[in-house]
Amino acid sequence: MKRLSWIACALFVAAPAIAHAEPWPVETTLERDRSASRLWYFGWSGFYVVATGANIAVALAATDPGLRADARVGAIKSGLGLLATALLPPPSLFHRPCQESSDEAMARCLKQQRERLDDTADAERLGTSWLAHTAAIAVNVGAGSYSWFHDDRQVTSVLATVVGIGVAELQIWTRPTIARDVDTSRWSFGAAPLLGGASFVAARAF
Repeated sequence: MKRLSWIACALFVAAPAIAHAEPWPVETTLERDRSASRLWYFGWSGFYVVATGANIAVALAATDPGLRADARVGAIKSGLGLLATALLPPPSLFHRPCQESSDEAMARCLKQQRERLDDTADAERLGTSWLAHTAAIAVNVGAGSYSWFHDDRQVTSVLATVVGIGVAELQIWTRPTIARDVDTSRWSFGAAPLLGGASFVAARAF
């Protein structure tokens, strides 16, 4: 009986450590997603900054009217791409590991981490959904139609539309989906406090 009592007490003492170990799958996933998302986010933001700047420069400096018209449309498209990317950073970019000293603060931090993981997964689902593909096609087809009918640039409008859709699709397909794809159903959240309570009852019984 004494031995069983000591085992139960040991489980009770170990329960807080298990509870603190509980969130690590969430934090590990967020850390992996943050690392991949940082490269994707700043890489594409930088690409759109360069593309927008180059198109604006051509639109202002070129002497050929057709080239200026193409550059103006290109600047608008890349500017929209920059706006959509820069204003919607992946939530995992703001992840910071929990290092709180008190149990209450740690519990709040862990709850926030789980919510951030859910937000990141939702953002990745939206960013790779049919809505994202439809928006990419709509912007490029609309810009191409404007160039075709307003600027009378049939050949370059078709080329710019195809290239624009290709770039937008590449951005969608390269978006990290670590949080979206992870299977959280195999993670036992909240089991450690129950283990501690059961251990305490067992210790009292013996």
